[in-house]
Amino acid sequence: MKFEFYLAIFLLVLGKSFIGQSNSFSVKDYGAIGDGKHDDLLAIQKTFDVAKNTKNSTIYFEKGKQYLISKPIKLYSNLNGNGSAIKSNSTQALSIISPNIKIENVTISGPAFKYLRIDQNNITLNNCNISANIYFALLIINANSFTLTNSTLKNNFTKEKSYALHSSSGVQDIQIIGNKIYGGIIFKNNSQRNSGGFLFEDNDFSLDYSGLPQSVKLQNDAFTFYSNTNVQFINNRFKAVDINRLFKISANAAKDNANTMKVTGTSPDNFRFEGNVIDATSSNGKQLFDFYIGTKNVTLSNNTITAKGFSTLFENKTKINMGERLFSLVGNTINFDSEILYFDGQGKSNLVLNAIEIKNNTFNYDSQAFKFMSRRAGQSNDLKFNFVFNVRNVDRFIYDNNKLKQSNNNLDFSSRYFFYIANSIEVGITNSSYIGGLKFEPLRENSVVKTVNNTVLKTNFKNTIITSKDNKIKYQSFKN
Repeated sequence: MKFEFYLAIFLLVLGKSFIGQSNSFSVKDYGAIGDGKHDDLLAIQKTFDVAKNTKNSTIYFEKGKQYLISKPIKLYSNLNGNGSAIKSNSTQALSIISPNIKIENVTISGPAFKYLRIDQNNITLNNCNISANIYFALLIINANSFTLTNSTLKNNFTKEKSYALHSSSGVQDIQIIGNKIYGGIIFKNNSQRNSGGFLFEDNDFSLDYSGLPQSVKLQNDAFTFYSNTNVQFINNRFKAVDINRLFKISANAAKDNANTMKVTGTSPDNFRFEGNVIDATSSNGKQLFDFYIGTKNVTLSNNTITAKGFSTLFENKTKINMGERLFSLVGNTINFDSEILYFDGQGKSNLVLNAIEIKNNTFNYDSQAFKFMSRRAGQSNDLKFNFVFNVRNVDRFIYDNNKLKQSNNNLDFSSRYFFYIANSIEVGITNSSYIGGLKFEPLRENSVVKTVNNTVLKTNFKNTIITSKDNKIKYQSFKN
């Protein structure tokens, strides 16, 4: 009997001990009202302060409440908003003090709210709704291992270009998955640290700059990456209106004493775009994708792209000697009304370092929409489209099993060069359909050019394939 009595006492004490160690705290218990009128800052902050030393603690809001705060809440613990909202009369609604925190199920907005800063590592935002309209950046990321899932970000700032996600610190391991994002994105690595390992998957991106001044001289770009590596965009949807560029990807660079451009940061490398749906229209479009200074390996596969009003879809004019470099375009459906590719590489030796591979794509164009001379907003001169693929100083150019389709039978490009290729070592245009002509400017000595099993839909040229007299081509197989 004594044993059973003492055992019962022991279990009772043990049970009370576990109850006392609960890691869940409710702001209601510390006086928060949540009526949207009363300042709940002190009550909410007291809750976090009490839970500060409790491991893995989570602070809970009541369901369906609106909590007015006059200053940022200092977060030491997880926050579960339970579907409620924070109405901030402060520039920042939350000040994240500790790493390894999860914030979920909460709406954050308010008349004075500008942005949310991520200054600690391993922070997760899930099922949040964050919006503001008085600052150019909404979510500022200054730390590693940040995750954003199933949330809505909306930056309604309209005085200049706006960003939903902004980073200039050189961060790593960023996961952006399953969100609705209104506003641009910039990850600019201004540090000497490695920056990258970014995954953007299954998001809806929307950006409308139609309310801003319209000019090609501006830099109203949607997504900007400087000196980042290993960046993936997988199965996203993009809707962009009146942007200059959809993507600008570059290394940090500067000219040396000899006025030669040198990369000063990490060269962008291993950018992958797969399964995305892109719809972009612009009155002042530059490049849809601008692979600017120092960009190395880029792959686009199985995307559906509709682009109207841009000077070119893909451009790389990097002339810096960077070693091996590859641009790959495979299995995409591309609806276009301008030049598709302008690529000017470093290639001067007889080594294959710069390569372009374009395979298994379908290119659709409406000959009524395609204009050979077009003037973008802010331009004083017309923009001329004489080539669809303009390739210079690239060591290897492979174009295989690609289809060209048109919406009617006018085929107006038949008097232009579909391909213009200069100073290459190896060229292969095979098993594809095209329109107009192929023009090869001086190639390097012992160059190989192969055009086999192609279908010329229409041409006004007497000779479809045109080569310069001073070409030194080792082998030609011209059979279309």
